[in-house]
Amino acid sequence: MNLYLIEIEAYNLTTHVIETLRFSTGNGFMTQPGEVPPNVFYEPCVSNAGYGRFDIFDKGTTGGASRVSRGSIELVNVDGGLDYLLNYALDGKRCVVRVGQQGGSYPADYPIIETFTMAQPKISWSTVSIIVRDRQSELDIPCQANLYSGNNVLPDGLEGTDDLKGQTKPLFLGQLFNFSTPCCNTSKLIYQVNDGAVNNISAVRDRGISLTRGADYISQADMMANAPAAGEYRAWLAGGYFRLGSTPVGQVTSDAEQGAASANRTAAQLAKQIAIRAGGISTADINASDITALDALNSAECGLAISGISRREALDVLCRSVGAWWGFDRSGIFRIQRLEVPSGVPVAVITYVEIDNDIQIDSEGLPAWRISVKYLRNQTVQNSDLAGAVTADRRAWLLDEYRTVTAEDSAIKAAHPLAEEMSVDTCMVSPAAAATEATRLLVLYGADRVRFALRILDRSIFPKISLGDVVELRHRRFDLSAGRLLRIIGMQPDYGLNRVDLTLWG
Repeated sequence: MNLYLIEIEAYNLTTHVIETLRFSTGNGFMTQPGEVPPNVFYEPCVSNAGYGRFDIFDKGTTGGASRVSRGSIELVNVDGGLDYLLNYALDGKRCVVRVGQQGGSYPADYPIIETFTMAQPKISWSTVSIIVRDRQSELDIPCQANLYSGNNVLPDGLEGTDDLKGQTKPLFLGQLFNFSTPCCNTSKLIYQVNDGAVNNISAVRDRGISLTRGADYISQADMMANAPAAGEYRAWLAGGYFRLGSTPVGQVTSDAEQGAASANRTAAQLAKQIAIRAGGISTADINASDITALDALNSAECGLAISGISRREALDVLCRSVGAWWGFDRSGIFRIQRLEVPSGVPVAVITYVEIDNDIQIDSEGLPAWRISVKYLRNQTVQNSDLAGAVTADRRAWLLDEYRTVTAEDSAIKAAHPLAEEMSVDTCMVSPAAAATEATRLLVLYGADRVRFALRILDRSIFPKISLGDVVELRHRRFDLSAGRLLRIIGMQPDYGLNRVDLTLWG
């Protein structure tokens, strides 16, 4: 019978020290003198070692944002022996679940199967519920927390006055086009493009007309002391600012670039930057091979304004742009992978022997016969107050938020008269990259796909599989006798009942 070991980081509110609290199912567990750590006891009070649901995307879909729902670890507290937990802070701390057989060697025979973060426990007369959260919750914070203080003493300062006080400073990754830029010094006509260094500010426009670029500034002092010529702008790239040489007559927008080279502006690289911004997520917490693999699959340059959204939302937008998903695996490592048609060698073979209930089949829905991919976002749609010299082509460009490419297959519509059209907003900037993605998505979603939902009781399979893995499903029904490769897009383990519900797609 499986023995579950629960290891909890807890901040002692009396000693102000982080301790490790240990609990187990069964009759308890003690590490041996030669093990690390030696002679520590796991109190036998766990009635349920936790559960949760993990989906690559929203449950039952193969698109959009990744989603995780969590439950709780339940501890028995009939005798009040766990009341001491009132003196500990668990929120934001790490919780590890291990599983093995009684008598095994620690830690080799008790591998980690889940890594959680926690909320404060709920303590009642007879139970303690430790509310667990996936590490995704660590990214439910703003990408940008820096605000303008509004304390300029004009003509000095870069924090604005009452007009900007309390507003979020601009922050972006990659490439942005026609971005509305706040004026953070109205006396010297200094505008902030980014709260940090940029690689280039390639264009500045007033009412749609490009201004002439003067020599770049070498420092903040240089920018504060020297005005550009009338009709010019000069950039201080290390600070993320530019200064105008004359008062604008209308809306000021700019094109800017962050990242030293195009290889630094891919969806994978930008996602890595956003994850690391969370503070608690380090480079070591990120699966480096996932970043390399996604870069190889899609190296298109992207651009995303992140000053008004959470880090989770930013990751969702980036991943949706290249057909990828993101999340944390059971070890708490950040993963990012593109959804692909199942292929290759399966990590496990699932047969009717392991399946506990009937297989439920759900069609993926009607295939898509036309895919539209939107790219090169115009950050400021302008349909009025443009200078007379703005060309007709440029006016048309400014009127639309996105450019669009399509891929279609009329044969799909012939087979499925009700076949759908699919549209995807992306933060890619290249028309060629957008066209390539549209073609790929047509292959992915233009075919007839099926989702299988099933429950397995063989717990030996669970450690072998992860979200995104390919498995082989064999069954006497549903044309599965020869086996079919499917990708895992949903998992719901229940450690109390030793079972796992899977959603397979292909």
